[in-house]
Amino acid sequence: MKDLILRIRSEMLKTNITRIRDKVARLSKLDRYTNIETLSKTAADLLSELDATLSEMNRLRRRNPLSVPQPLAENVQLAFEQVNKLSDCHSKMMAQLESLRNSARREIPARQDAGRAPEACIKHLSSIAEALDKINPDRTLAWSAYQQKYDEVHRLFSEYLEFMSGFALRDAGLDEGMCDLAEELIQTYRFQDRNYEFLSIPGRQEAVRMTWARVIRMGFPEWTLWALPLTAHDIWFELAREDLDARKMLGQIPVDLAHVQECLSEAFALWLTGPAYAYAAFFLRLDPFTAYQTGNGHATDGARAYSIFKMWNLMDEADPNNLLYSPFIKDLQDEWDESIKFAKPQGNLEPQIQGTLDQAIPALYESLYQKTLGGYNTTSWARIQPWPDQILQNKDVNITGAEYRDVLNAVWLARIKEPAQYLNIEKKGFELWNKIRDARAQSTLPSVNLSQSRPVGGR
Repeated sequence: MKDLILRIRSEMLKTNITRIRDKVARLSKLDRYTNIETLSKTAADLLSELDATLSEMNRLRRRNPLSVPQPLAENVQLAFEQVNKLSDCHSKMMAQLESLRNSARREIPARQDAGRAPEACIKHLSSIAEALDKINPDRTLAWSAYQQKYDEVHRLFSEYLEFMSGFALRDAGLDEGMCDLAEELIQTYRFQDRNYEFLSIPGRQEAVRMTWARVIRMGFPEWTLWALPLTAHDIWFELAREDLDARKMLGQIPVDLAHVQECLSEAFALWLTGPAYAYAAFFLRLDPFTAYQTGNGHATDGARAYSIFKMWNLMDEADPNNLLYSPFIKDLQDEWDESIKFAKPQGNLEPQIQGTLDQAIPALYESLYQKTLGGYNTTSWARIQPWPDQILQNKDVNITGAEYRDVLNAVWLARIKEPAQYLNIEKKGFELWNKIRDARAQSTLPSVNLSQSRPVGGR
């Protein structure tokens, strides 16, 4: 018995690994922008030839008509008209190339982290292929090793498809620049003196989590300014919990269970982004009808909601003399309670889970302020309080010292005041975002290539 089943399956798995690895390798070398530049140079050379041809034809046309035979004069005139048409076509082509140069397609190849993600995937796939080469001749151990690697490869394939789908959607510009905004927003998070780069792609709300790439997903279908705060949720899993050494413990508190980690991610996102995260979560994501419905070890929406309010109250109590967040917390809590009242979900928040969160979230809060920079604070919140009315009245907003999170918090406050005006509010939000981007660009070092920044919100 040669155990052909195991042998052929192993060989096919290795073949699939090689194919995917090669495709991912090509992905890291994508450079449409360079191709566009090459094409533009060729088109410019063509224009030079056209100009020379037109000049020569004009010279012939200006000659004494009596010295030029009639048939030749007619042919020169016809050729002149055809070259003029060709010149018009050339102008249209150049306009299309310029549009491509300024479109979303040029952003991804220019980013270093777009290459790092595939490289990490290649490394994982290569290590699995090497392990398959070393399968133990003992059949029981061999089948066990094969199953383990099979599961690992299929998880990576799922991640790869998720990554490529989002990459293609962004590359085609279908996210309308929202992923650029997400990456700019993510730079807000800093661990001590380190900044991090992420690649943001459109994806599903509950998508597979990348094990080989620092990738943030914009959850479909909310590729909008309103959902942008929700990207902070992924930062917890991709980076923050490692920085805080909070994968298993927060101080003396066990936090290794999946549903606890999900609740911590909600609390962290609120701390990082400010109340805008709470508004995005409650108005776009959390479902009062299934608030206490459990499944697959995930946190319930009721537990997520509790975590957000818990962190928000801790942030408010940090400035006990003002309590600037209190009225907003109360209003949103009332909205959620009313939704629960009419939705009538089955169950409730389990006391054991609540007890864990009552310990873990304060521990997270303390750890964040001791080890990281960048949490949204009451000073920023107080500064933007005039903004909602100014946005609604289409007045100028003073953006001195402002940042992107201020825009997100202000537009949500404006929308709560005047829900029917959300389209105008969103448009104004994009304008403010671009103004802040321009102000930041002017203060950066000259080495930064500012030509790659483009306005957002072209709806």
